[in-house]
Amino acid sequence: MYIMHFYGQKLKKFSLNQNSMTLKNIVMIAEKEIHTNQIAIKLTSPMICRNHNRETKKDMYYCYEREEFDKYIRINIEEQMEAENLDKSLLEGFKITPIKARKTVILVYSKMIECSLGTFMIEGKKELLNYLLKAGIGSKKAMGFGLMELI
Repeated sequence: MYIMHFYGQKLKKFSLNQNSMTLKNIVMIAEKEIHTNQIAIKLTSPMICRNHNRETKKDMYYCYEREEFDKYIRINIEEQMEAENLDKSLLEGFKITPIKARKTVILVYSKMIECSLGTFMIEGKKELLNYLLKAGIGSKKAMGFGLMELI
C-alpha cells in the first residue's frame, strides 16, 4: 500500500529550504525471512529494557547483565505484541542470550538510562523472530532503539 504512494511521488520535486530534491528511483529490498527457531543478531542501536510502574509513574531500566532483564524484556515484547494485536502465545519458548554484549548508558530526555548493545542469540517461534527482526526489540523503538540485523 505504501509503495504505491511512493510511486505516485516519482519525479516530483520536493523543496527543502534553499534546496530541493527529486525522487528519481525506488528500489524494493527483499526482507530476510527467518525459517528457524534460533537466530544470532547484532543490535544496530541500543536495546532498552524498561519496567514502568503505573502506580508511581517511575521507570527502571535494565541491561542484559541484570537479574531482572529476562523478566522485563519479555514483558516489553508482550506489551509490544498486545499493541499490535498479535497472539501472545508466540512468546512461548522465547529466550535471549548474550553472545558478545556490553552495557552502555545513554542520555534520553535528560535521563541517563542503562541499555544493552552487542550480539545476542534469540530463540523462539519463527513468527516471533520474524516480527522482532522487522519491528525491533525492547522499549522506545519509535525513537530508533532496539534495531537489529541477522549475523
